[in-house]
Amino acid sequence: MELVVKTFMGLFFLLFLMLVGVELIGALANTEKARDFKNMAVTEIENSDYDPVVINELIASAEDEDFGLTVSLKNSDGESFVITDRTNATIDMTRDVAFASLKLEYDYSIPLFNASSPHVLYSLMR
Repeated sequence: MELVVKTFMGLFFLLFLMLVGVELIGALANTEKARDFKNMAVTEIENSDYDPVVINELIASAEDEDFGLTVSLKNSDGESFVITDRTNATIDMTRDVAFASLKLEYDYSIPLFNASSPHVLYSLMR
């Protein structure tokens, strides 16, 4: 009888560890998805020469992926603009950009433990 109890306890803990591992892999996959999105967004914004249409589309795409995207621009005159809304970017904001930064917010969550924490990725653009 003792052997049966030990066997079932061992199987229970093995199943529990397997579930925890699957949840961690899922959380890491979401982190990798956020990193890939950030890298893609930086590349597209730089290649478009800070086109406001591209910035608005990327903010809309980020919202669809449950990410929060903020683009900060500073032009050669010293004026700063922060774009957080999909209709916020205008052509006047993106003229003569000297410096830009991107902030991507996402949640790192493990549903098995009902745990979630906000994480942020930053990137600088030229």
